[in-house]
Amino acid sequence: MRELTIREALEREDSTSDLCLYLYRDGKVIFYVGQSEQPFERLRGHLGRDDRNVTPDRIGSLII
Repeated sequence: MRELTIREALEREDSTSDLCLYLYRDGKVIFYVGQSEQPFERLRGHLGRDDRNVTPDRIGSLII
């Protein structure tokens, strides 16, 4: 298991092709659980920072 801040995750590149479970939390409050083969790219997508998304989605807006 890896624990990263949003900032640390945005600086990372995906290096796995395995399916990963990830969660976003604030302290002990978990507000989103997802799964992806590219969780760092998925985070950028939530925040509207990838090639397909130019605006944050609902989860990205909550993070921001």
